[in-house]
Amino acid sequence: MSEYIATDFDPSAQNGLYETFEDDWTANRDFAEMHPHILTSGDYLDKFDAEEAASQYNWRKANALSFDCIADVINIRVSNLFRAAPTRMFDDSPYAKMIEAFLSNVDGDGTSMDDFMRRAVRQQYVNGVDILVDREAIEGLPLNRAQESESRVYLQAFTPLERFDWSCSPSGAYSFARYFLGSPIAQGELDDTSGIHEYLTYDSSAWYRYRVEDVENKEPIVTVSTGPHILGQCPIVPFYFGRSTRRDFPGIPISLLTRLTPMARYLLNLTSQAELDLFLTVSFLVFFGVTDTEMDACQQMGPGIVWRLSNPDAKVDRIFGEVKHIAEKREWIKLIIEKMAARALLGGVLGEMEGRAESGVQVAVESGPLHNELCATATQAEEVEAEVMRIVLSRMVGKPLSRDEIGYSVQYNRKFMIDPLGDLVNIAKGIKELDLADDAPGLMRMILQRVTDQLGRQGDPMYEQTLAELADASFGGMAPVVGGG
Repeated sequence: MSEYIATDFDPSAQNGLYETFEDDWTANRDFAEMHPHILTSGDYLDKFDAEEAASQYNWRKANALSFDCIADVINIRVSNLFRAAPTRMFDDSPYAKMIEAFLSNVDGDGTSMDDFMRRAVRQQYVNGVDILVDREAIEGLPLNRAQESESRVYLQAFTPLERFDWSCSPSGAYSFARYFLGSPIAQGELDDTSGIHEYLTYDSSAWYRYRVEDVENKEPIVTVSTGPHILGQCPIVPFYFGRSTRRDFPGIPISLLTRLTPMARYLLNLTSQAELDLFLTVSFLVFFGVTDTEMDACQQMGPGIVWRLSNPDAKVDRIFGEVKHIAEKREWIKLIIEKMAARALLGGVLGEMEGRAESGVQVAVESGPLHNELCATATQAEEVEAEVMRIVLSRMVGKPLSRDEIGYSVQYNRKFMIDPLGDLVNIAKGIKELDLADDAPGLMRMILQRVTDQLGRQGDPMYEQTLAELADASFGGMAPVVGGG
């Protein structure tokens, strides 16, 4: 490990764009994984005004409900992309043994490439993620290929919230990037590392690891360890749902949630208002002509309790509010949920979206954009993983390698389960009833194969048998598919 030396550089300094987007990225993260304590903290629950009573606001916080579909938006995509494990081809690679060993443990903690990429895809939807191909530092500076290849190579994933500073070209290629690593991992229950924070910077020729130690009543102590690398580029592969096209926003990801999170926050606040309105419609009792003693006793009045009042003219009235405005809010809540689902391309996927798809054909049409998006993401994941593996092998052997030299490729699942099974069956029935099975046998085969994909999983013997039977079937005299599947 290279020696740490004192420095007056402040690694906690943040890029101006980080300060601009930090709240947006934090909201995306929180709504994607809305833990109860975040929901009830009030961070996203606006006060009606500065004068709102604390008791009322605290009641609204304690009873906050989240009706948004953001978790579904992400889960449907991730589960479809990883419905079957990615297929990797590297048998003919001169580095096949190195690749196989690395794929089973990509981060030094036993995480497989499948699990690592599943998490990366989820992060890609939330805020985007940078995949860093890092390596353990060794004693002395690694000035040659042999020394570069001595240390273990591993992957780290960083979201924009951990990327404190960076510079990159309009295409997204980094000149440098600095990431917040947090506190060192405690090696025992008595270790206290809370007063130490670490940061890591990579540029095209070197790495810098900073350590900041808090000292009571003194300025923090900042030290840095550094060393070169042989790549000639930052070993970082960005994996973003989209990128900002603004030249003044270099390196800023466009999230799947960029337009959904504001809607989710508005929905949360509208729901809170409706909850309060509903609470105010609870019947309150007003007593007339009762004694003070009877009034004290009536505090316990409720269902199943009967009181006899001494004054024959005494009466009890009920006070309750109107509900028309609550019904209107309910319609707005429903509208926002539907608009969120439509914006997330889930109009034909979420069964509760009434009126979105009245026929199987309409569902199939509506699922087309989501299918295309998933295919694009699968292609993007393949490109990201291939580039990651090129950098991994380059760092392992101690020299830059090309894609052709490493002989590695990967294919992600493209059989997506986004059409309701019942609608697919209805489409097949319609084709049969219209005698289209004879005129368009390929259409019938395609629909039935999609039904099979919905019901089965790759590797299941029954699924493989059904695909073979479909391939051998003759629809309207159509010849079986040569080779099956």
